[in-house]
Amino acid sequence: MTTPDHSHPTTRPHVLPGDVVAVSGAVAAALVALPGYANLRISARGTPLYGQLDAIYRLGLDNSVPNRGTGAATRAAGVPDWVTTGQAAEILHLTDRAIVKRLAKGQLDGYKSGGRWRVSRIAVERQLTRRRLGDDDRGA
Repeated sequence: MTTPDHSHPTTRPHVLPGDVVAVSGAVAAALVALPGYANLRISARGTPLYGQLDAIYRLGLDNSVPNRGTGAATRAAGVPDWVTTGQAAEILHLTDRAIVKRLAKGQLDGYKSGGRWRVSRIAVERQLTRRRLGDDDRGA
């Protein structure tokens, strides 16, 4: 019995025509949660790659819910997915300028729309959790 040669398969599983790979919301959430994903996305600005990384980022945020310690993923009704820099600053007890610096450095997830930053509510909650655990450097 011989071993089949898979080094050059004629079809590749999970690859759609045109070399397109579909990513589920759960996979996108896992990718977005990886350390360095925000920096990778930001460093790709102005390139064709940015659009794809940003689409994965938004899908990931839509499908990630912080663990509130109950063992069940819950999301409060009526809580916005995005907050202003002022709201993020108030929640994190930082200045608006510190929030903008963190966004620009990729230390906080967000996007710019119409000249104004929008900050991921989940990213703000993660910063709070890191601070409570002693892992957050309050300097911008």
